[in-house]
Amino acid sequence: SHLNVLNLRGNQLHGRLPNSIKQDCAFGALDFSDNQIEGQLPRSLVACKDLEVFDIGNNLIDDTFPCWMNALPKLQVLVLKSNQFVGNVGPSDSADKNSCEFINLRIFDLASNNFSGLLRNEWFRTMRSMMTKADNERLVMENQYDLLGQTYQFTTAITYKGSDVTFSKILRTIVVIDVSDNAFYGAIPQSIGDLVLLSALNMSHNVLTGPIPSQLGTLNQLESLDLSSNGLLGEIPQKLASLDFLSILNLSYNKLEGRIPESPHFLTFSNLSFLGNTGLCGLQASKGCDSRTPNIVLHQSKKTSIDIVLFLFAGLGFGVGFAVSVILTCGISWSWSLTSQGTAMGYLNNVLTSICPADSPNHQQFLRRDLSVTEPRSPGWRERC
Repeated sequence: SHLNVLNLRGNQLHGRLPNSIKQDCAFGALDFSDNQIEGQLPRSLVACKDLEVFDIGNNLIDDTFPCWMNALPKLQVLVLKSNQFVGNVGPSDSADKNSCEFINLRIFDLASNNFSGLLRNEWFRTMRSMMTKADNERLVMENQYDLLGQTYQFTTAITYKGSDVTFSKILRTIVVIDVSDNAFYGAIPQSIGDLVLLSALNMSHNVLTGPIPSQLGTLNQLESLDLSSNGLLGEIPQKLASLDFLSILNLSYNKLEGRIPESPHFLTFSNLSFLGNTGLCGLQASKGCDSRTPNIVLHQSKKTSIDIVLFLFAGLGFGVGFAVSVILTCGISWSWSLTSQGTAMGYLNNVLTSICPADSPNHQQFLRRDLSVTEPRSPGWRERC
């Protein structure tokens, strides 16, 4: 029989790991985290062709990035956090990228080391397991250790959504890159936007510069994004406001400027997500935007504005139509009043003529009187004609 899983996490081990692993190595998971192991990683680990999980986090390892581990075809979880690793990450140049491909990685944790240099676009494009789902794979990473089908579920401890989390079982839907607290510089690789299965990305506490790539807005599975404490410039890409699963966002302490996107989803983030960016303005910032600041509005808001304009035009049309109808009605009533008044005048004139002579003073006085005033008549008014 062979030993498949070795978990020595959280002991008081010190010294170096032995560099004498045999070719018949059957390890599927090795966990040496939370100890005081020092020195370099044993290169003889390349003999463990079935290794899926390797966790050496929180130790005293003093080494360079282990590109040689790309010879492990099944490696999916690589945790090197909180050690003393130094130097560049990835191939030394773009022409040598095949010597450092990790096509099956799902959890890649390099946090809190002394890594430095550029993060290359071409290298992230080799992480194919973060781009597409494999067919017919199990939801949980596990190892079958006997003929009866009994399994051991792999575990790991990483920083996830800003908290230290120990996963008692590793779901294949957990796809993480954490390169925080190192000395990486230069631009954020745009090719990270191709890793569409990413659920968490932490690049905080480095010396990264340039704009936030708009390509990050294509990471529709992203739940946590931390780019804080760098030297990032420019505006926050509007595409980030469309990441519906994003629940943790930290862009604080950069050099970002402009209006914070005003999407309903972005409004759920507090001002802590944007602290230390004196050029930012908006509802979540410490200052409002003036009229010169570009107004970043979602397509839905544009549609709403158009609806409001159409409503105003419809209201204006109704108002004009109502006013015209009132004028026409009043004009007709006024014309009818004048016509009726003329008719009544003629009729009364005929009646009065038949009663009083046309040349009588009272007859002439009556014709001059305003017909809109009715005065009382005494029963003997005919005698005064």
